[in-house]
Amino acid sequence: FLTKEIDVSGKFILDLGSGIGIMALAMQRLGARARGVDHFIFPTEKANFYTIQHFNELQNLWKKNHMEIIKGDITQNPSSFSEGSTDIILCDATIEHLLHSPKALFYEAYRLLKPGGYFFVTTPNLANFLRRIRFMVGRSPHWDLKDFFDQEDNFRGHRREYTVSEVTAMFQWSGFAVVQQGTINTFL
Repeated sequence: FLTKEIDVSGKFILDLGSGIGIMALAMQRLGARARGVDHFIFPTEKANFYTIQHFNELQNLWKKNHMEIIKGDITQNPSSFSEGSTDIILCDATIEHLLHSPKALFYEAYRLLKPGGYFFVTTPNLANFLRRIRFMVGRSPHWDLKDFFDQEDNFRGHRREYTVSEVTAMFQWSGFAVVQQGTINTFL
């Protein structure tokens, strides 16, 4: 939907939970001005399981490609982002990792978007077919409990997954008009 329906050229895009910046780079190559925000990939993150071994090389790639990936979280430091400054906000496979309710994330996204802007959220569907089958045969629809159990406070996996109707409700509760929703079975 994003690049088929919207011309991103010249648009300011904020990629939340950007990781190493692959989506931000793709958007830049399509003519957007993209900025990534993440904190897990930075070596200073406490108990970071996503540490990039050669982080300086990654920073050099960012510089070479004129990319800005900043360490941060819009819910923890909202004053560093201007109200109504963003055309498109991407949040790809991120809300399921949040330690707390995504309410502050949705609020900040709404605040940062220009009128007519778009907020895209992708997240695993808790009610997908494979998870339903797992549940029907007596298995948990969630993945490995041992990771969660062993990592205690340092766990960075999925804290809470959502159904399509739950994500839609969060958009509506936050003042957004839902333009499109759906699921894609990535296991096939």
